[in-house]
Amino acid sequence: MSSFFYKFISTLVLFSFSFFVFAQETIYVKDQIIYSACGEPIVLRGVNEMFIWSEDHTGSMALAEIAKTGANAVRLVWTTDGDVKELDKLISNCLSHDMIPIPELHDATGDFAKFQKCLDYWKRPDVLAVIQKHKRWIIVNIANEVGKGDTQEAWRNHYLDAITQLRTAGIDVPLMIDCGDYGSEERYMIENGTALMNHDPIHNLVFSVHTYWIKPDSHQGRKDRLDAVIDAMRKLNLPFVIGEGPQKAVSPWSVYCDVDFPYVYLIDRCQEEGIGWLAWSWGQVNNNDCGSPNSAFDMTDDGKFGHWASDYASTICTDGMSSIKKTSVRPFSLLKGKCSAACSKPDLGSDKSLCLVDKVVLEAKTNSSKNKTYQWFKNNQLLEGSTDKITVTEAGTYKGLVDSSGECITQNKVVVSDKLEVYLGEDVTLCEETEVTLTTGANNTAFQVEWSKDNQVFSKENKILVKEAGVYAATIKAGSCGIKSDEVVVKSMLPSISDVEVCKGKEVSLTPSGSGKYYWYSDKQKKTLIATQTLKTQATESTTYYVVDESGFETQFGKVRPGKGVQLSGAEVLLTDNMKFQVFESLVLSTVEVYVSGPGTVRLTVFDAQLKEVKQASLNAYFAGKEKVKLDVKLTPGIYYMSVEGSEPQFQYDPVDENSPHLLTVNDKQVIVIEKSVKGYLFFYNWNIKTESGSICNPKPVRVEVKPCR
Repeated sequence: MSSFFYKFISTLVLFSFSFFVFAQETIYVKDQIIYSACGEPIVLRGVNEMFIWSEDHTGSMALAEIAKTGANAVRLVWTTDGDVKELDKLISNCLSHDMIPIPELHDATGDFAKFQKCLDYWKRPDVLAVIQKHKRWIIVNIANEVGKGDTQEAWRNHYLDAITQLRTAGIDVPLMIDCGDYGSEERYMIENGTALMNHDPIHNLVFSVHTYWIKPDSHQGRKDRLDAVIDAMRKLNLPFVIGEGPQKAVSPWSVYCDVDFPYVYLIDRCQEEGIGWLAWSWGQVNNNDCGSPNSAFDMTDDGKFGHWASDYASTICTDGMSSIKKTSVRPFSLLKGKCSAACSKPDLGSDKSLCLVDKVVLEAKTNSSKNKTYQWFKNNQLLEGSTDKITVTEAGTYKGLVDSSGECITQNKVVVSDKLEVYLGEDVTLCEETEVTLTTGANNTAFQVEWSKDNQVFSKENKILVKEAGVYAATIKAGSCGIKSDEVVVKSMLPSISDVEVCKGKEVSLTPSGSGKYYWYSDKQKKTLIATQTLKTQATESTTYYVVDESGFETQFGKVRPGKGVQLSGAEVLLTDNMKFQVFESLVLSTVEVYVSGPGTVRLTVFDAQLKEVKQASLNAYFAGKEKVKLDVKLTPGIYYMSVEGSEPQFQYDPVDENSPHLLTVNDKQVIVIEKSVKGYLFFYNWNIKTESGSICNPKPVRVEVKPCR
C-alpha cells in the first residue's frame, strides 16, 4: 500500500472516532451539571406557565413577554388532552425565543393511579415525532407532582418502570422527575435518585423539587432545609433543579397563603451553587391558589413583562442581584444554532490566586478576532461595566465572560485574595478507634495544599481522614499571596491495652503503652479507684477492669453560633453587660469567637470577681462574620467576667438564650459555666478550654480471662 493510502485510512478512522465521541444530539447530564449537545454548561433560569388552560395554547403572546426577562427555559404546563400539533407549535415558539422548552403533563398531580396515562401520551407516535423533532433542546418533565404520601419503595418502583417504558419507546432526551408528595418532599430524590440514575441506560435524568415547604415553621428553618438539600445532592453527585419556586408564599393551601417563603435567599444560594430554578408562575393564567385573580403565586397581572403583581415578581425577574435578568445565560449554540468555535479562554491569571494589595486590574484576552462584548461577575453576581478590563478593589472570585459575535462565548475566573488563611480547627482528642476529618477549607483550585504528619508529607488533598495520634500540618501556597500554614494535634486518650488470658492464681500486671496518666477502676462509673499507671492483681476469677487516661483534655463548649439576634456596637457594651462565668478547676481559656458586622479592631477583656483586669486580647477584623480571639489565659477556680468592645464593628448578640447557662460537666464533675449577663445578652461563642488533668473519655474495659492451667 502507498503511504497516501495509510494516511487516508488513518484520517478516516480519526474522523469516525471524533464523530462518535462528539455526536451528542440532546441535552445531557454529567455529575451535577446539565450540558447542551455542544457541551456548554446550562443553569436553568426561567418560569412556569399554564399554557394548556389559557387561550394562548401555542405561546404566541406569552413567550415573547417571558423572553424579555432573559430566561433561558420555560416549563410548559400541558395535559394529555392537549392537541399535539399545538404542543409542537408551543415548543417551536419557545425555541424561537431562545428558551429551552420543558413540557410537563399535569394529569397525575398527586395521584399515581393516573401516572400510566401520562406515560402512554409520551409514547404516542405523534408525540414521539414531536420529541424527536426538537430533541436537541427539549427536556421532558414526565409528570407533575405525582403521588401523595407514597412509600419510598412505591415511588421508586413507579419511576423505575417509567424510565424503562420511555427509553424503550426511543425517548433519549433528559427526563425530569418531580419529587413525591406533590413534588415538595426532597427525601424521595435524595434516597432514591442514585438508584433511578443507575437504572437509566443513558444516565440522563434531572430531579426536581417544588419548594412549597410548610415546615420548618420559620424563615431560618426553611433556609436550613434548602442548604441541607443542596448538601445532600452534592454528596450524591446528582443534578437537580427547583422545578416550581422560588415562590412568595409557603404553600398553595389557603391557611398558609400569608406565610412568606425566603425566596431571595433561595435565588442567591442557587446562584452560588449553580442550581437551576423555574418560578411558578408567569400569570397570563391566574392561579386559583391563595386567591384569584392575582394570587401570591401570580408573577404578572396579565402576562405582560413589567406588569409585576408584586415586589416578589420584580425581584426574581429583573431587580434582584440573583434575578433571571442578571443571572440567566443562554447557551451560544441555542442563540446561534451551532457549536462555538475553539476559542481560548480569556487569560485572567487563573493559574494562581491574585493578591490584592491596593487594587488589581483584570483583563480578558482571547485569540478571537471578532467583535467582542464582555461581562464581569464577582462571586457569581453580575457587575456593572462591559469593557475588556475591570479594576478590582475587593477580594472575591471574579469571572470574565467574552462573547465573540458569531464565533464563540468563553469565560474564565480568578480568585483575588487579600487574606490567605488556613485554619485546621482545634486539637482533636480520640476516645475510640474512629476516623476524624481534617480540612483546610481552601476549596479553590488556585491553592496548592500539602499535608504532613510528624513532618512527613503524605497528601495534597484539601481534606484528609485520620485515625491515629500525631501532629498534622497543612501548608497552602497561593501564588503571589505567599504561603500559610497551620497545624493540629491529634491526641489519643484511648489506652492502648488488650484483653488477656492467664492461669488461675497467677499474678497479672497490666500497664497501657503510652505516656498518659492512667487510672484503674473496678467499675465503669469510676467509683472505686484501685490503681494508677499499673494494675497488679492475683487472677482468682475472670474480671473486667476499667482504665482511663486522666492526662487532661481540650474541648469547645458554649453557644455554637448566633440565633435571631441583632447588632450592637462596641461603644454600646456597658460593664453591666459583661458575660459572667465561673471556673471550678484550674484551666486555660485559649480562644473565644465573636461575630462582627465589618472591619475594625476587636478587644476582649477578662476580669476577676472584683472587676480587676486579668487578661486582654485584641485582633483586627477584616471581614464580617466569625472572628477567633486568642486569649490563652490561665484561670484558677472562681468567678470571672468578660467584656467585648471595638473601634468600628458591631457585635452579634442574642436577647434570649434559652440554653443558658452553658455548663461543661465531665464525668459528673463541673468544669466551667457561662451565665447570662445582667441584660441577658450573649456576645461570645465557641469557648475553647484546656485542662491539665481529667478525661473526656469513658473508661476502657479490659477483660482478664482466667483459665485452669496444669
